[in-house]
Amino acid sequence: MNNTGLIKKMKKDMHMRNFSKYTYDSYLLKTKDIMRYFGDKQLENVTTNELRDFLLDYLKNERRLSDRSINYYNSVIRFIYEVTLDKVINKKQLPMRKKKKTVYKVLTKEELGAFFNCVDNYKFKTIFMLAYGSGIGSSFNGASIGSGLRGSGFFITINGGKIYAEGGHYGGAIGGRDGNGKVTINGGYIETTGASIIGYRWRDVEINGGTIKTGRISCKTDGTVKISGGNINATASIKIGTYENSNLVAYIPTNEQNNVYVTTVQLENVSSQNKITKLTTSDNINYGIKDMYTSENGMLYLYLPLGERTITIECDGKTYSGTVTTSENGSIPTLQEV
Repeated sequence: MNNTGLIKKMKKDMHMRNFSKYTYDSYLLKTKDIMRYFGDKQLENVTTNELRDFLLDYLKNERRLSDRSINYYNSVIRFIYEVTLDKVINKKQLPMRKKKKTVYKVLTKEELGAFFNCVDNYKFKTIFMLAYGSGIGSSFNGASIGSGLRGSGFFITINGGKIYAEGGHYGGAIGGRDGNGKVTINGGYIETTGASIIGYRWRDVEINGGTIKTGRISCKTDGTVKISGGNINATASIKIGTYENSNLVAYIPTNEQNNVYVTTVQLENVSSQNKITKLTTSDNINYGIKDMYTSENGMLYLYLPLGERTITIECDGKTYSGTVTTSENGSIPTLQEV
């Protein structure tokens, strides 16, 4: 069976099982992602060892996806082979990754005070204080911060602090679904889980700084995503997207003047989180660095216009510099210590 026939039969298999539209669209998206990885090779002819390489070498080591995301791909693979292709696969050779047990991080009184002081709007300060007092949590339909399904025109502005947000099935971690509001991030450390999305089909998202670890950033079809600062580690295959007729498609953000693309750089011999104190470019881009830290492995995920430039960064009392080329599918250069 060729890949075209596989997709056609897979759609029928999912309809027979009455999959939800969310699962249906998600399985198709992941299947097409798997097909792109194997290129011209038909999935029916892919070996178990090749699937192991896809899950471990590509998803884990190259794309650095979470264990949860890798297990989701594994579930799709099992559906493709066991259901659609009616083939027996060795699950012992394609195991689900063990979930790590973690303890929720509890903010100190000082950290909470700093966070609440960053919220200038008394309305939202009251909401955050009440939410923290009662526990910020997401329901099946809800967002962790902001409204859930078809929310109203909330405007969320984050200027600093630490935020850990978990989204529900129909609500992004920050910003609900199909809302008409705007999410603005000027600083702070933001990490999302669950439905790990910032601005889930909200009209507008603007990021001017901060350190962000999320799955995806998305806006409505008639909305915008503007990025002029921050370290933004989006781990989904489509890092920034919008929806056209309920189908997720890639969206190219801007910095007001130009389109910007993810530009990943590695700081030489840096393997922990360190604060960025200065960032300059040879073409004088004004890039916001408020509350910006490197990732745990010393990486920075910047959003810059296409082209070649020299980037100089000051971090932990040291200076790093190098030539970086921003392209739609670029490499990962290392900035050398100078």
